[in-house]
Amino acid sequence: MFAVYLQVSNISQALIFVTRSRSWSFVERPGALLMIAFVIAQLIATLIAVYANWTFAKVKGIGWGWAAVIWVYSILTYIPQDILKFAIRYILSGKVWVSMFDKRSALTTRRDYGAAERQAEWAREQRTQHGLQTRQEVNVFPENEGYRELSQIVEQAKKRA
Repeated sequence: MFAVYLQVSNISQALIFVTRSRSWSFVERPGALLMIAFVIAQLIATLIAVYANWTFAKVKGIGWGWAAVIWVYSILTYIPQDILKFAIRYILSGKVWVSMFDKRSALTTRRDYGAAERQAEWAREQRTQHGLQTRQEVNVFPENEGYRELSQIVEQAKKRA
């Protein structure tokens, strides 16, 4: 029972260092009072877990060997918490959804990953949604089609305006 107590005490209080930092938690130095409070609380928790012999709860201390194992385990599970923090922050930012559905490919010879083509496709879609013809369909100088084609061009210009 004291093994669980010590592990929960260690990792839950160490989580404070992960959540308070914007970068890696072991890079940003916490305040002196926070560090002193953490060290004192974990020292007391470790001493309780090692030496306590509570007969009324039928629980005995775990000894220094198991306390050391639990401390090593807590330190090893502390490291991935920063990675999870960055992953969750990235997911909640919404950038992950954009990158999942982006048509970019790392294996391309194009300089801008085809951004110009995507913009042109978007512009074509917008023109068709608003009832406008694409550039390929508009004949600017109708030679044999007469005034009918010119009136269509004028109507398109009115729609754009």
